[in-house]
Amino acid sequence: MSYKIIFCIETFNVGGGATIALMSLIKNNPEIKDYVIFCRNIIRNERTLEGKIIVGKGNDILSFFQRKKFDLIHWFKANGNCLFEDLIKEMCKYEWRFPILTTICQKPSCKSLLLSPCEIRYSNHLVFIDKAAYNDALFQFIPNSKKSMIYFGFGWDLLEVIDKVRKNTPYVKTNQIIYGRGSSLNKCPKDMFDVFDKINYPKSFIIVGGGKKQWIIREINKRKKYSVKLIDNLRYEEWIKVLNSFDVFLYYLPLKAYSSIDGTLGEAMLLQKPVIYYGPEAPKERLIHGYNSLIANNKEEISVLCNKLAKDEEMRLQLGLKARETTLENFSIETTIDAYNILYNKLLTKKEFIHFDMPFFYLCHYYMCKQYFLLKRKLFDFVKKIMLKKL
Repeated sequence: MSYKIIFCIETFNVGGGATIALMSLIKNNPEIKDYVIFCRNIIRNERTLEGKIIVGKGNDILSFFQRKKFDLIHWFKANGNCLFEDLIKEMCKYEWRFPILTTICQKPSCKSLLLSPCEIRYSNHLVFIDKAAYNDALFQFIPNSKKSMIYFGFGWDLLEVIDKVRKNTPYVKTNQIIYGRGSSLNKCPKDMFDVFDKINYPKSFIIVGGGKKQWIIREINKRKKYSVKLIDNLRYEEWIKVLNSFDVFLYYLPLKAYSSIDGTLGEAMLLQKPVIYYGPEAPKERLIHGYNSLIANNKEEISVLCNKLAKDEEMRLQLGLKARETTLENFSIETTIDAYNILYNKLLTKKEFIHFDMPFFYLCHYYMCKQYFLLKRKLFDFVKKIMLKKL
C-alpha cells in the first residue's frame, strides 16, 4: 500500500532532532508515494527540498489536503503546537474530519512542551518514541488503544554520512583525553563545569550546540589549566566530523531535561564512541551499563567513571564496539518504518476516533503551565524593553 501524507511541524530546522527524524522517515519509507511538509517557520532549509516545504496556516493545509487528495496528516510534536491548534480550528469550522497521526518527539510531561488537550483529543492516534514517555504517569488517562511506542531508528542516509566520516576523517589519538558533547545548550547543567574540574589531567572538552551561551563562555574564561572549546550548531556532516574527534562522549543532562532516546547519543554510539551518561531515564533505553556504556548513579560518580575510563584504553575500545553493535541491532529504520506503515494503514482503513473525557486535573495542569510561561515571556519582553530604553 502507498500513502500520500501531509507532514506538519511547528518549526522546520535541518539541524533539529525532530526535523532530522521527520526527514529520515520520509526518505527511507518506500511506501510514501507523495508528501509535503507544512510548518509555521523555517530556520534552515535544504535546496533539495524546494517545493516540498510550505510555510502556511491551518486553512492552507486543509485546502492542500482536499485539492491534492492526500490520505492523512502526520503531526510531529516538537517545540510548539500553534500550527496544530490552527489546523483543528479550521477543521471544526467546516466540520471536516481527516485522519491525524501525532508523533511526540520529546518528553511529554516537560512543562514547556506539554501535550495540549487539543493534540490529545483530535489526534486519531499518538506515538511516543520511548518507553519512559509511553509510560509517563501524567498521561495514563490516554487509552492504550489510542497510543503506541515506536523507536526512531537511524536512516541509511544518516548512517552513510557517519560511515563516510569514519572512513575519510579517521579519529586521531592525542596526548590527552578529549571529552565532548552535542546538544542544545539549554541541556547543559549549570554545574557541568564542576564535574569537568574533578576529572583527571590531561583533559580537554568540546561542547557543540546552539542557544544561550553567555554563562558557558564565562565559565570557560575561568578555566586556565585546561581547554574547553565551544562550537555553535553545525551542519550534519560537520557535526559528525567533530564528534569523531572525541575520545569519550560525556553526556551529563539535567534530570528534568526533555530528552527522549536522543539522536545525538545514538550518533556517538554509531561512531563507536564510549559513552558516560547521567541524566533522565529515556536516553538510558539505548544503554547497558558496563557493556555498551557507563551510567553514573549520581553527579559525583561522573568524574569517577571518567577517570576510570581514561586509564583503560581497552575498555574504551570495547564499549565503543558494543555501542555501535547494539544501536544497529535495536534501532533499525526498517522496524520504525514497518510500525508506522501499520498505523497509516489502520488509520485509513478503520478511520477510528476514540472519544474519552479529558481529566480535570490535566486541564488544570496544562493551563496553569501555559499561563506561567506566557507571563514569563511577557516579563522577559518588558525587562528587555526597559533595558533597550536605557541604552
